[in-house]
Amino acid sequence: RTSSRKIKRRFVKLHISVALETKMILVGIPSKGWKGDHQFGLRMLDHLRRTMRRSGFEVERVIADAGYLSRVMATEIETLGGEPSIRLKSNTTAKAGSHPAYRRMVLRAKRDPDEFQKMYCYRVVIEGIISALKSLFGHRVASRKRHNQDVEILCRLILWNYGRLELA
Repeated sequence: RTSSRKIKRRFVKLHISVALETKMILVGIPSKGWKGDHQFGLRMLDHLRRTMRRSGFEVERVIADAGYLSRVMATEIETLGGEPSIRLKSNTTAKAGSHPAYRRMVLRAKRDPDEFQKMYCYRVVIEGIISALKSLFGHRVASRKRHNQDVEILCRLILWNYGRLELA
């Protein structure tokens, strides 16, 4: 009680979409650390859809961890023309309701887990990029205001992509 006032730590989570060939970040969305991933995954897909219209590239596959697992997400990925490869949770069933893309993804992952792992193993590339971002820029954000934290993180992503262009 007599000690100095403790500062509550607030976390910022970064959701990124990466082109595996170039290792460039296509979409980056910062969020509060305690918010669920699913809603930001759908926002990333919306940004990708707009980027696809402008640049003309196509999505072959979307690899995501279990935080993004949902029926709507699998359906949205297939409407983009890609194949969903989302890590399944231990209690995942193939009950899809009105989302056949989700059912196809779950059955494909459960029938042939080795083939699914071959696709999902590229998730290591994304984790490596996140690790490289942290080692290059540090794992802390200097800004105190929430808006400025988001801007700082997005500036780091721009610098990352600029560095990738320099390497090419």
